[in-house]
Amino acid sequence: MSISKKSFVLPLAAAALALCQAAAAQSAAPRLGYVQLGVAEHNVHTEAVGVRLPWHTFGNGRWQLDADLSVAHWSSRPWIDGGSRRSTVVFEATPAFRFEASNYLYLTGGIGLTLANRKYRNHGRRFSTFYNFATHLGAGVWLDGAQRTHALELRVQHVSNASIKKPNPGEDFVQLRYLHRF
Repeated sequence: MSISKKSFVLPLAAAALALCQAAAAQSAAPRLGYVQLGVAEHNVHTEAVGVRLPWHTFGNGRWQLDADLSVAHWSSRPWIDGGSRRSTVVFEATPAFRFEASNYLYLTGGIGLTLANRKYRNHGRRFSTFYNFATHLGAGVWLDGAQRTHALELRVQHVSNASIKKPNPGEDFVQLRYLHRF
């Protein structure tokens, strides 16, 4: 099964727009902007900015479904990958669940879609598609308790194309996020 880059861009853009519209309908709920740093094998590092938009709350407010939208820059160190820097820009749209374990602690997880400006390559490994799936699990702490204005979140994320096309080496990131409510 082969899906072209062009055939995937429109559905991803439509999905991101639908998530934004659904989240905007929940205008009374707080939005969280974030910056994120991450690392992976072979000296890959990533920086991202994004927004987590509230979509639906249930379970007496302890469960939240959010639309998580971001743009990231993945880069490998030039001395690791044959002397040339490998750089990729990645857009991501992920429906993410958050469980508020207490006024201070929460857990998060989600499965979403990514679209890159080029096929990711690093240290002899390469993705075969511009689009991939991203799954994450994480834990966060609200730095100001029940006010929920500032948070730090530690996440692990796996990105791959789910074997739609070979090769499919995937990439695993460890990420640290700072979130701020606006």
